[in-house]
Amino acid sequence: MRAWCWLLWLPSLAGAQPALLFQKKPSHYVRYYTGEVITFYVHGQRTPIRQQILGFRDSVVVFRHYTLKPSEISHMVVDKKSREFYVMRYKYDKLLLASGLGYLLLEVINNPDGITAETVLLATSLTAAGLLAHVLIPKKIKISGRRKVAIVG
Repeated sequence: MRAWCWLLWLPSLAGAQPALLFQKKPSHYVRYYTGEVITFYVHGQRTPIRQQILGFRDSVVVFRHYTLKPSEISHMVVDKKSREFYVMRYKYDKLLLASGLGYLLLEVINNPDGITAETVLLATSLTAAGLLAHVLIPKKIKISGRRKVAIVG
């Protein structure tokens, strides 16, 4: 065996870094490592908590001013990592808003005589749907059922 083949085994010899695992489904999960900032809700509180993970100790997550068991987290706020679970869910608002305003702008440019009522109706409907999607689509994921938060590694 050649010497460079041993390099492939080095990662398996090193211990795995502990991480906070947020699992939506068995095939969809996100790992938050030490130093990353997460936003979550705790059971019984209505305000979100945004903290940097300082480490993991004895099945608790260590933050700057306190420690927390993963079972105490009630909701996770959607961030860049967990947004990948949903292909279009968090893009509807931007897509509809841009299409409504873009359609109106193109009609104004293409028709210098004036725009019709149908054009205004379609453009405002798309824009309103985009604003409504921004308000109605939740930005937090409830931890229950198949969704779990645990410390791994």
